[in-house]
Amino acid sequence: MEPTIFDRVENSWTIAREEIFGPVLSVLRYKETDDAVRMANDSVYGLGGGVWSKDPERAMGIARSLRAGTIWINEWHLLNERAPFGGYKQSGIGREFGQDGLKEYTESKHIHVDQAGSRDKKPWYDVVVPRH
Repeated sequence: MEPTIFDRVENSWTIAREEIFGPVLSVLRYKETDDAVRMANDSVYGLGGGVWSKDPERAMGIARSLRAGTIWINEWHLLNERAPFGGYKQSGIGREFGQDGLKEYTESKHIHVDQAGSRDKKPWYDVVVPRH
C-alpha cells in the first residue's frame, strides 16, 4: 500500500479510533489546544504521543495533560533504556526499561514485625470503629 494521508478525519471515525498498522496518517483538526488534548485523551489507547512546539513550557504542560505512557516533545519514538516505556489504558500492562522495567521481574513482600511487645502499648486495639 502506498503511504496515504486522510485529511479532515473526525475523532469518532474508525480510522481515528483504532490502530492502523500501515503507512497511514490521519489528520484531525482542532481550534484550541484544549480540543487537541481532549481528542487525544478520548481513546482506549495510551501508549505514546507527541507534542511539537517552540514553547517548551507550554509543550510540557500539554504533555502532562495527555493520558499516555510516553510523550515525546519535539522528537518522535526515541526510546531510552533508562526510562520506563509502556502504555496507559488498553496499551499494554507494565513497563519495559529503567527501574520500573526491572521491577516487572521482581516480587515484593512486606513483613511486619511487632515493635510494641504488648497490647497495652497498642492503643489502636481499643479503638471502636462506628458501623453504619
